Amino acid sequence: MLDDHAGNRLTVLELDGTRVTYTHDAASQLTREQRGGAHPIDDTPREDGFTVGTATLRGMSVLG
Repeated sequence: MLDDHAGNRLTVLELDGTRVTYTHDAASQLTREQRGGAHPIDDTPREDGFTVGTATLRGMSVLG
């Protein structure tokens, strides 16, 4: 686990070896979550609580 100087989580290595990377803006708000591994995800949270991103599912890119 790696955090920045403001205490924002930057990376996590999960038990299965999947690396999750987080990006935050200047106000420490989460702006992006990227997940590797067997089911990679690249999400961008929105103000309404939903996320907009892509996931790769069996070799196909899926918008979510």
